[in-house]
Amino acid sequence: KEFSGIATVMPPNQREAKIPNTIDRAFNDCTSLLSVTIPEGVTDIGNYAFYECDKLVEVYNYSDITVRAGVSSSSMLGFYAKVVHTSAEESIINVTEDGLYTYIDMDGDMPYLLSYRGESDELTLPTTLGGGNYGIYDYAFWNCGEARTIDIPSSVVSIGRSVFTNCEELEYTEADGLRYLGQWLVGRTADVPDSPTVMSGTAGIADYALSRSGFAEITLNPELRYIGNSAFSGGKLARAAIPSGVISVGDHAFDGCPLATVEFGAESAAEHIGAYAFADCGIGSVRIPSGVHEIGESTFDGCANLQSVTFDGEISSVGDSAFNGCAALTSIDLPSSMTSIGRWAFGGCGNLVGVTFGTGSKLDSIGDSAFKNSGLKSITLPRGVTAIERETFRGCNDLGEVAFEDGSVLSNVGDKAFFGSGVTSVVFPSGPVSVGEEAFGGCARLVSVDFGAGSKLERLGVRAFADSGLNSITLPRGLTSIEEETFYGCENLAEVEFESGSVLVDIGKRAFYGSGLTAITLPKSLETIGESAFSRCSALGSAEIAEDGALTEIQSFAFSGTAISSVTIPLGVTYIAAYAFQNCVNLSSAYFADPVGWAHGSTFDPSKSTPFDDGVLSTPSTAAGYLANANENWFKV
Repeated sequence: KEFSGIATVMPPNQREAKIPNTIDRAFNDCTSLLSVTIPEGVTDIGNYAFYECDKLVEVYNYSDITVRAGVSSSSMLGFYAKVVHTSAEESIINVTEDGLYTYIDMDGDMPYLLSYRGESDELTLPTTLGGGNYGIYDYAFWNCGEARTIDIPSSVVSIGRSVFTNCEELEYTEADGLRYLGQWLVGRTADVPDSPTVMSGTAGIADYALSRSGFAEITLNPELRYIGNSAFSGGKLARAAIPSGVISVGDHAFDGCPLATVEFGAESAAEHIGAYAFADCGIGSVRIPSGVHEIGESTFDGCANLQSVTFDGEISSVGDSAFNGCAALTSIDLPSSMTSIGRWAFGGCGNLVGVTFGTGSKLDSIGDSAFKNSGLKSITLPRGVTAIERETFRGCNDLGEVAFEDGSVLSNVGDKAFFGSGVTSVVFPSGPVSVGEEAFGGCARLVSVDFGAGSKLERLGVRAFADSGLNSITLPRGLTSIEEETFYGCENLAEVEFESGSVLVDIGKRAFYGSGLTAITLPKSLETIGESAFSRCSALGSAEIAEDGALTEIQSFAFSGTAISSVTIPLGVTYIAAYAFQNCVNLSSAYFADPVGWAHGSTFDPSKSTPFDDGVLSTPSTAAGYLANANENWFKV
């Protein structure tokens, strides 16, 4: 505690100074600390050395220790920082011309007042900082000593957490159980009525001011402009009528309140609704004012009773988890102005059966798990959507139809995008280049996939259609690889065709393992058939391999357990792995384009192999018998 009043530790110009490694909790709870410099040579910073240094906004780090702004570590050094410098850059901490106040001013961000440096008991805050409005930072006046009055100008638009804590001499105005400093409601007394009224002229409610309060209703006066972060969070507020003049509703403002209704005043001036602002509330409907253009992260997360959402204006984005877990939401109309939908935005909305995008929708981005485990029955994706990200529609059991607007520019379907969903058929636009891992895995009702004329598809990921209900598929000519287990367990998949001019090079491990294939004609471009690629395709009676094709390798168990009766081994094949045709009981003919020069061995080294007797593989029936019982690797030497 002897350092409790310290404001800086080593100014930036002392980068060569030698100081010992810090001990555990060395500067713990130094609430006045604004900046610290870690010089070269420091190799260790003790556990929790800077814990609860809530105003430590700037770090100069010349050591080899990794420090990242806003990221927790054992020392907590970077956790509170707005910026970490690694060279002698200009400080973000400024001092007002009268020398009485410090503040931070970062490009693109509103300035924040950090602390008072004077000794007066009557404080008049700056009219502006950086030439405009500003906020008061968390803990700015913590332990402010003898201060009795603080004049807060109208240019202050936010007051942070615990700003005036332990200011024992500070004179508050109290009304209806609520505490005020100037135009700001900053807290409450021990005794607050069930339905207090905010004092006339109040411009803002400070961060955490009424958090965990016990009253059920509050009257907010028309003069109110700002509702701070966590202003009412965790309280018992059941109804909120937000005045028309409110510009900003902060992060977590009503988080966890049992709100049944939220109403924004007529012609609301609201421009910002923060992250988690109404999370886990009981509201049944909400109308978003026209001035709000973004729905923040988790704004309505967990609002299980929310049935109706109306947008009055042009919304550009719905943030991550914005409506996650809104179980009562059945449908939603998204404005054409919307360009992005965040991760988990509508995840877990089990009764959400319909999503409509406005005519001419500008949507181009849908985040991971955006509709995961929702109740969607069908969806038509706007033409500007470039990717369906990871798990976007995973677990949508009732999703039968997926369509794309004409002119779709879709280029990618992410991993597990439709995993386990109820989708029955998909007609893709020509654009997708890649279908990710398990994209349609476990889609038992999926019977057909059409990649569209002139498809640009190049890749099907691991298990892309594994355990799906596909009965046939035509693979585009640009596809170069069928990866591991792509069609694994597709018991109904009887027919696979390759477009003319196919450039397929590789069929991966277990690509068609256990599928229902009856016949397949492999493209001439194919070079490798992977391990167990067609293993246990018990209905596969014919596998045509072009005699003049590019095939060079057939891996172990590639055709084991199939019903093929004949096979052609092209001229270019130089390796057939052990057991490649194991248990092919119907195999009666094997035609080798060049039956001379083959050898067999138990290792992967051709030089240690044993040549076949001359002419053994020239007879198709004899060659078939050897292949079906081959327990060694074969080499063309």
